[in-house]
Amino acid sequence: MSVINNDLVVANGETDIFGKDPKSGDATKVTVFWGAIDIREGGALKIRQLTVGMKPPPAKEASAEKK
Repeated sequence: MSVINNDLVVANGETDIFGKDPKSGDATKVTVFWGAIDIREGGALKIRQLTVGMKPPPAKEASAEKK
């Protein structure tokens, strides 16, 4: 979190969202990155912008052998 001034805060982070696969019923987990801009209105900080993006899966390792 970065406080820009008394009325503006910029924050970001990473979190896990858990759910259930509708076909198999298995539990699922998705890791997401998020960012937010909060502005003070009426004495309270309120979210003005919230952005969320899925974390991509790990890259596959290149095989040393070519077939």
